[in-house]
Amino acid sequence: MILTVKGRCRDSVFTLYLSAACRRGETQQSGKGGHQIGFTQSISSGFRRYFDFNTRSSRSEFWWWQVFAVLVGLATIILDGLFFGWETMESSWSPLNTLSTLTLFIPGLAVSVRRLHDVERSGWWILICFTIIGIIFPYLYWAVQPSGYGTNKYGPAPTAPFNSATSQSEECAASTQDRARSCGECGSELNSGDNFCPECGRAV
Repeated sequence: MILTVKGRCRDSVFTLYLSAACRRGETQQSGKGGHQIGFTQSISSGFRRYFDFNTRSSRSEFWWWQVFAVLVGLATIILDGLFFGWETMESSWSPLNTLSTLTLFIPGLAVSVRRLHDVERSGWWILICFTIIGIIFPYLYWAVQPSGYGTNKYGPAPTAPFNSATSQSEECAASTQDRARSCGECGSELNSGDNFCPECGRAV
């Protein structure tokens, strides 16, 4: 009887601890600040979500996209000068720069709207960029704010990639399930395929 109680208490404590650790890991992923992604991931996300004006984007994704747009702009200006002559700058005829600007306009607008969503602001606030004071404040202020906690009306926080989060949750669930398999009579640990306790012979 004493062994049974001890075994059950031990398994219960371990299961609770493991569950708490899993929840703590999920909280850290979805907490304030969101998942910080790199330059290439941000560019990939921008093109992959070309017409996505509904969800959210993290601060790092937004600013890396701005860096990318500036670099592309500078590169195309130089290429225009090399291929079409520097006099094209004076005539405002920059074919490569114009093409890149048109190509990046929609995804740039989309990531800006998603950034506003991430700080719980309507995407229509992007219109304040047409005013000089609007670009400085409050738009720039909102753009540098960290992600809000958890889910808001625009969707879940921009956290780690879905596959990574799913794998972690599955691993936690599997670990909890495997560790929770123990004999209710003597507290002995059981293997995944055991139907009877190897110690006391009780059916499980």
